[in-house]
Amino acid sequence: IPMTAIDLGFALNVALPLTQAAYHPDKPELPAGWEKTGDIVLAGSLGITLFARWVTGDPLGTSFGITATDGKTTAICFRGTESAVEWADDLDAIVARDGAEEGFEDIYRALATPLPTADTIVAGHSLGGALALLYAEQYLPPSAAIYTFGCPRVFTRERAMVFDSTHPNCYRFANMWDIVPKSPPLWFKHVGIPIDVDGGISLDLHVNHRLIWTYRNGIFKLLEKLRKKTASQSASQPQPA
Repeated sequence: IPMTAIDLGFALNVALPLTQAAYHPDKPELPAGWEKTGDIVLAGSLGITLFARWVTGDPLGTSFGITATDGKTTAICFRGTESAVEWADDLDAIVARDGAEEGFEDIYRALATPLPTADTIVAGHSLGGALALLYAEQYLPPSAAIYTFGCPRVFTRERAMVFDSTHPNCYRFANMWDIVPKSPPLWFKHVGIPIDVDGGISLDLHVNHRLIWTYRNGIFKLLEKLRKKTASQSASQPQPA
């Protein structure tokens, strides 16, 4: 992957903790210099899909994300669900509607999403990654950055191709041991630049999907590997006389 095109340090130290903060909207732990500016909550009526009803009924409640700023950039971050591994294991029966998985669309349409500012980034984990992509598709210009962690497949082939052509700065992190990015079935497609990480394997599938431990560990290891490679290349360059 074109690692020079992405700031892994930003993904690790800003985008990931901002996304983690979406799980704790009442007491978010934000990166230094960032402050919360709002909540993303369910505001509309849900569609009739059983998937949407199941997912939005999880114990985390009706807040699906937060907005934050560092004074220059606005971040819009979506959380996942506590039942992600379970629903990922049961997604063979889901169907597409208008080129996207209908359950993800139902949840997204029920959210009161804020309008972006001139400089906005979007991030999400798990189901939140799917919501981030739907938000970016609707609102964000091509220059905006999008970060997803453990995101499932969202779009059918045709809609995925359009998304990739209009949003080149989308970065998709996937732990190689996580089952959620491997669902739904293959008639749905991933979007964005794939960045595979090795966050460590566990017999507990929930651990393989965990953002703050597994994904953070995997991105940290990838960043260290890149730094060592860069240092080695610099050391091997001939020095001026």
